[in-house]
Amino acid sequence: MSNFGTYLGSEFLTKELPRREWMIENLLKERDCLLWVGQEKSGKTVLNFQAALCCLTTGHPFLDHFNIPKPRKVTYILLEGDLEESMDRVKRLAKSIDIDPTRFVFMFLPRLMLHQRNGEFGLQNIIAKIQKFDCHDVVVIDPLYRAFSGSLVRDEVTREVCANLDEMKDALNCALIVIHHTHKKKFDIKGNVVREGDDATFGSVWFKAWASQIVLQTYDQQTGLRAFYCTTQRSGEIIKECNLRLVQPDPLYFEIDKTERGVGKELLIIDLLQQNTNTGLSGEEIWTKLGISKGTFYTSIKQPLSQGIIKKLSEERPVKYCLVKKEA
Repeated sequence: MSNFGTYLGSEFLTKELPRREWMIENLLKERDCLLWVGQEKSGKTVLNFQAALCCLTTGHPFLDHFNIPKPRKVTYILLEGDLEESMDRVKRLAKSIDIDPTRFVFMFLPRLMLHQRNGEFGLQNIIAKIQKFDCHDVVVIDPLYRAFSGSLVRDEVTREVCANLDEMKDALNCALIVIHHTHKKKFDIKGNVVREGDDATFGSVWFKAWASQIVLQTYDQQTGLRAFYCTTQRSGEIIKECNLRLVQPDPLYFEIDKTERGVGKELLIIDLLQQNTNTGLSGEEIWTKLGISKGTFYTSIKQPLSQGIIKKLSEERPVKYCLVKKEA
């Protein structure tokens, strides 16, 4: 039921509203509007494929660190790129990260027209298409500049887009993740790049005002350093900084980059699976038996999976793992 309306003060203060739970702890809550901003080729789409299509659909901790309390259903709307390339990326992600294809819908569209209510790609028709599949705890729109027609800097256009995004969120009772770009780099008089933070968000300031939080993803091509930051947020509960490392090409995934890495538990997991060669073990059974955290398990099992030392017995839930038997 929509919360839009007019309330007397007494009703406003006593109205019971459902508590918004975490979808990705310290990053995304139910009904949030998350604006994910980054420069071109910084890996925004891959990271959001990993978060939305893999982690949210299964409960696999995002980046093996941010807990996902329960699996969610996702609609991912991709408005640029190539379908074959996107499929390949998701398959490479799925080699080392859990994925549940029954819990997401992938929409590859030439455009959206969210500045208007009617028409094939207008607000009402897109909402109806999403509702048809009933798979929209989270809706991802990637990227924003292909989601409407008109200038990104004209306030009268961007205000209408922001209002329609809010109406979409209300109609679907979902969280929204909108992928967006930064503007061109600015330089000072000495030729140094000006560090603008999320003020580098391209277009009208109304996009920043609309979002519950803004995540800025960065990539320094000279050093190879990647990270994301969140300095603009309403709640104060969102993580402020996270350093990243991109593992590629196959398998493909992002992980947290720590200057001092803890000792992995790969050998412990392999040794445990050697004792259960017939039936295999689920992830929960492994991390419980070894007394390690869920995040440590997912971090440690990636390389053995990618190297073909460990395999998934099936994709059924809960996923079970076993050692790959060596041929004599």
